[in-house]
Amino acid sequence: MRLICILTFLIILTSCEKQITFDSKKWKVYKDLEVYPHRELMLRDIIDNKRLIGLSYQSVIDSLGQPENYTDKKENQLWYPVIVDYGSDIDPVYLKRLMLTMNNDSTVEKVEIIEWKTGD
Repeated sequence: MRLICILTFLIILTSCEKQITFDSKKWKVYKDLEVYPHRELMLRDIIDNKRLIGLSYQSVIDSLGQPENYTDKKENQLWYPVIVDYGSDIDPVYLKRLMLTMNNDSTVEKVEIIEWKTGD
């Protein structure tokens, strides 16, 4: 019976999604085709611990690097890609981004995870 409990515990422990504490250097690691290998694992820490709320624009840039802002984004928003899945085409089929909303004093007031997939 004890062996079954230990095995069950190990299965549960290893099947859980791994998470890591936010690390600026790891966040900025970039691989080819918009692959950021550590960002997904850091999202819970960023959101749950409100690590970015109240940071100045420059502090955000120092911590996260340059945002991915395009002309269709609002001026007070900073976007960071987390997952970009191209499927078997050149157009993305799934996107997950970290979106920061800045207030008039250029400090972070809101942090969100935005997901989009083909057909949405």
